[in-house]
Amino acid sequence: MQSHYIGRQPIIDNQGSVLAYDLVYEDGEAGATSNRALASTLISTVLNTVGVKSVLGERMGFVRIDHKFLLSDLMLSAPKEFFVFSLLDTTIIDEKLVERMKELRGQGYWFALDDITRHTGPLQRFSPILPYLNFFKIDIRYFPEQYLAKLKKILSEFPLEVVITHVENDDQYAICRSLRFPYLEGYYFAEPNIIENKSFDPKTFVVIQLYNQLMSDESTLDQLVQTFETNHDLTIQLLQYINSKAFSLANNVSNVKQVLALLGRQPLAQWLMLLIYGKSISTSKYQEPLLLMVKNRTELMSGLLKLVRPGADKTMQGEAYFIGVMSLSSVVLGMPLRLILKEMHISDEVREALLEKAGLLGEMLSAVKAIEKFDTEVIDAYAAAHQLSRNAIQELMTRTMEIVTGFEAGMPKNF
Repeated sequence: MQSHYIGRQPIIDNQGSVLAYDLVYEDGEAGATSNRALASTLISTVLNTVGVKSVLGERMGFVRIDHKFLLSDLMLSAPKEFFVFSLLDTTIIDEKLVERMKELRGQGYWFALDDITRHTGPLQRFSPILPYLNFFKIDIRYFPEQYLAKLKKILSEFPLEVVITHVENDDQYAICRSLRFPYLEGYYFAEPNIIENKSFDPKTFVVIQLYNQLMSDESTLDQLVQTFETNHDLTIQLLQYINSKAFSLANNVSNVKQVLALLGRQPLAQWLMLLIYGKSISTSKYQEPLLLMVKNRTELMSGLLKLVRPGADKTMQGEAYFIGVMSLSSVVLGMPLRLILKEMHISDEVREALLEKAGLLGEMLSAVKAIEKFDTEVIDAYAAAHQLSRNAIQELMTRTMEIVTGFEAGMPKNF
């Protein structure tokens, strides 16, 4: 079986919602395969192997194609209801291609021009296809703000939307916001906006105290119940959670002691961490992509641990999950990670993994971030270091996409 990677990266609108996914693909033999074959393999994989609903949910996927794919019969076999066909900036623009785009647009196909850069060359050569594009993608790394403003004005004359890609930090996001671009691609929303003198919200501090009690062998069941019952909001949310459809219990659970007996300490501690996120993210413009990113990280951390350490005990499994959650805590809480961790009962290994990317779990977190960014060199290096095959990593990536898509479909309003 040929090894490959397939991933997705969110395209987000200016309201903070995920518009679509940019699908990324590598066949394991870079440069050995034509763009036409790559596009065909990606589309076939999404449709027939992974499953379009698992990868895209209810959204569309951007797929990179060239002029050869567009002019071939393969184009007609690609379902137009699932994909936006993103023409590479190296595409040969001639009369035949323009006529083909005009015809397909009339049939309901959607098109984009993929990530123009300073190497793209004169933009005038794309003029004939601008009336048939739905999206025009621009790589922000290559253009100053003044050029972006000029380009936006030119493109405003056509019935298309601009997508700014590789937006990875607050400075880049500020440029996009000032120019009012409607769609962005990148992980700028996961960059922390730190307020050094910010203190914990009292309710957040209570949740952290409870987490510490759950993770401490010294706290008794009765002590945990008492702490919960003196915080009525938490108790109500916990009972709502345990009696939700996620558990499908035959009879409703009516008290905290029953919940503790049913869930156990570690799953309850995980729920508390997500509760912090749910409360804090609810005030963020980027609630949806942040929650999906948290879910993605916890699934990848847990999955990688099973591959690297199949016999890992429950403590280590819990630590891997915890690191996935807490790796975004500085973004969610707006505080330095070192201050957040200072208040928590955690091991030195977990602390070093989060702050220094040290140890087995720290390396794992770095690998997870590489998967998010589709940095295949780092992914391959990690796989080689731990004697994992590309197929094993891709199966994990695929399974995680499916889980996150399912989570998104039934995403609760709060935890």
